[in-house]
Amino acid sequence: MRIAAAEALFARPDPVALEPLQEAIAAEENDTVRPYMERARAAIILENSDDQAQLLEAIDTVSLSGHRDALG
Repeated sequence: MRIAAAEALFARPDPVALEPLQEAIAAEENDTVRPYMERARAAIILENSDDQAQLLEAIDTVSLSGHRDALG
């Protein structure tokens, strides 16, 4: 269920979800789930941030995920 929620956020990034998502990532203990959450966080940042360092980190996160949607 957490993976599905992260996938939904990746597909439709919502800036309102960023803070709760960051808290969830910090608390997440499952190493299978965490990358999905981090990728969703990156998608939100890519669509809503002007911070160059954050954008570069988000690009790395999405591109390293190997997810097909990262190809554009």
